[in-house]
Amino acid sequence: HFYEHHGFNPGSFVRAFLANMQAGHVVEGGSTITMQLVKNLFFEDAGRTMGRKIKEVFISSEIETRYPKDKILEMYLNQVYFGNGGYGIERASSRYFDRSAASLSLAQSAFLAGLVKAPSELSIEKNRKAAISR
Repeated sequence: HFYEHHGFNPGSFVRAFLANMQAGHVVEGGSTITMQLVKNLFFEDAGRTMGRKIKEVFISSEIETRYPKDKILEMYLNQVYFGNGGYGIERASSRYFDRSAASLSLAQSAFLAGLVKAPSELSIEKNRKAAISR
């Protein structure tokens, strides 16, 4: 839904909030790509709190007024962790497939996109089948 909202997806946020309240702890996230970018750039070590999440919403909305969606996606892909010591799509493309991101196949691109969910876990060789499945 990245191209369908303005930095914040209320439906995802409410869904995650209810799931977390029911579980009694954080089991699900409601962050958009823009919110993840904001978290990684400004709040990486701040913990998972409602106060931080609210700040992410406001900063994400501001970023979305200043930058086009494609630029936000580019910024996100250039700094997100893909596991195996690889930050950014070019480094990940090189580490996993020995090629540039522009030359990845659809399957290779999907593999890298799947790593973002749990890069430290999915990037290790013993979990390769789970990474490919994701």
